[in-house]
Amino acid sequence: MALLRILSLFLCMGSLAYAQLLPVLKNPELLQKPSSNLILTLRNPLDPIFSDVASRAFPNREARLQELTRSLQEATQTWHAPIMTALKPFNVQAESFWVTNQISVKNANPLLVRFLRGLAILREIAEEIIYPIMPIFNPSIGTPPNGTEWGVRIIGAEEVWKKGNKGEGVRVAVIDTGVRASHTALRENYVGAANNGWYDPIMRSPVPTDNNGHGTHCTGSICGNNGIGVAPNAKWMGCRGCDNAGCPQAALLACGQWVICPTDAQGRNQDCSKAPHIVSNSWGGGGGGTWFNDVIKAWNTAGIIGFFAIGNEGPNCNTAGSPGDQAGIISVGSTNINDTVSSFSSRGPKNVPDGTVAPLIVAPGENINSAYHLSDNGYQVLSGTSMATPHAAGAAALLLSGKPGTTIQQMMDVLYPTTNRNLGATGSTCGNNAETTYPNDVAGYGRIDVSKAFTTLTGT
Repeated sequence: MALLRILSLFLCMGSLAYAQLLPVLKNPELLQKPSSNLILTLRNPLDPIFSDVASRAFPNREARLQELTRSLQEATQTWHAPIMTALKPFNVQAESFWVTNQISVKNANPLLVRFLRGLAILREIAEEIIYPIMPIFNPSIGTPPNGTEWGVRIIGAEEVWKKGNKGEGVRVAVIDTGVRASHTALRENYVGAANNGWYDPIMRSPVPTDNNGHGTHCTGSICGNNGIGVAPNAKWMGCRGCDNAGCPQAALLACGQWVICPTDAQGRNQDCSKAPHIVSNSWGGGGGGTWFNDVIKAWNTAGIIGFFAIGNEGPNCNTAGSPGDQAGIISVGSTNINDTVSSFSSRGPKNVPDGTVAPLIVAPGENINSAYHLSDNGYQVLSGTSMATPHAAGAAALLLSGKPGTTIQQMMDVLYPTTNRNLGATGSTCGNNAETTYPNDVAGYGRIDVSKAFTTLTGT
């Protein structure tokens, strides 16, 4: 009887409108593998929803977030319902993502894959990708800071602090390996469980934890106390999109969705008013990947500013990674204490022909001392564009605090012209512009200078 119900559902879904359209099986080997994790993408585009919400006026940010979430959830619930019903007899775990109109399926066998190939409502069937955690260079044990760390100083954060601004009123989400919330540099500015500050789609931990250290380190550079954070009075939120084995695609989608309208740690009590203003992403994969673009579009529509590490595959050209090479976000490369682009920092030109450079900006990312996960007083020195990205996100927090409501385009318009362009020579020429001509595919528009940007934005 179960099989008859499945076949009946299949016939209903195979309407005349889709009669000649069958989903692309991106990984043919799935027909042979005994068990696979899948990402199913439906045909219905989300762009009309993004465009509709973006074109409308709302009384406040919360109303916009609520309407975007409602519209996406309402549409995808209708589209996903028959597929979720069809999956039940196969006894698999499935999760619906309203932010991208996709469904993840765990432990699918070849029989299920063959069945899914007949569902014309699907556009693509693909194996879930596990993205590696970005490599870290020259790690060493750090020490509790004695003053402000060099990366925070060199971008001019202290000058902004003197104006009475340390990121107050701004929430920054970090999609990473987690955060040690009890760390002395971070415990005071966690938004807290009552404010839906933590979600873990991988381990389902009810409280913020970090078994790797990468996420704790990045969070410290954004808003840590004791001189390690650019915006020490901003508040942090965390979503575990990665673990020691890598960053599963489904977890990253879950985190990207959570950012728009956060839930509590159990996935309940959704409250869009608690959404962050900024999201920092120190993860990524090979260039030209578009799979995260609907999440980025949703963030843009919601007014959430996304920062992405460009990658650690330098000094060769054409090494910019995704999602950092996509439109709608600010990509970040790394510099060292001598204001020279780090040798490991990925460069353009990128595989996306939109006329922009990669990275878009650079920030301190080499030999960065920040909080670590091993103890409440632990510090570690790490290097990578993973470390540069939180410096840029922290700078954005200072700017947003100085002028609430600043959009991503306004953020770009103030960050790019105010950069420091007196950078050390690397000898690299990537793309059409020499590294002394800005923007270029080595340093983008230059090294971020938040003091100049703050003055330009606020007039103070």
